[in-house]
Amino acid sequence: METFNLQEIQEMTCIAISKQDWVKNIIQQIKDAAAKGETECEINLIGTPAENIDENYMRLVFFLSKQGFKVNENIKDTIVVRWDFPNPYEEDPIEEIKTAILHLTEVQCNMTKAICTGDEEEKRLISEEMDVIIGNLPEY
Repeated sequence: METFNLQEIQEMTCIAISKQDWVKNIIQQIKDAAAKGETECEINLIGTPAENIDENYMRLVFFLSKQGFKVNENIKDTIVVRWDFPNPYEEDPIEEIKTAILHLTEVQCNMTKAICTGDEEEKRLISEEMDVIIGNLPEY
C-alpha cells in the first residue's frame, strides 16, 4: 500500500484546487491587484462554488492560506486576501491553527464516514493523519 505524508497530500490538494477555472479567476484577480501595487484584494464569492460556507469555501481558504496569503473571512459574501505581512516565510501561529482546524474538520468528516462504514484500515490512516496535524501545531 502506498502511503503519503501530510505535506505531499497538501501539495497535491493545492495543485488540484488551483486547476479549477473559478480558482484561476481568483488567482488572476490577486495577480492584477499586486501588479497595481496593492497589498490586498477583495474577492466577491457570489456566483462561485465557494459562495456558501461549504467544502469549496474551506478548500479555497485552505489553498490561499497554504500559498502564504492572509485571508480575512469576516466579511459577508467576500473574502479579503492580503500579502503585506512582514515576513512571508513565517506563518502567524494563529493562521497555522486556523488552517489546521479547517483540515481537522475535513479529516473528522472522513473519520465519521469510516466509522459508519466500519472501515478499520481507513480509521487507522485517518487517526494517523490527525496525529500529524496536531503534532505540527505551533508551540507558544
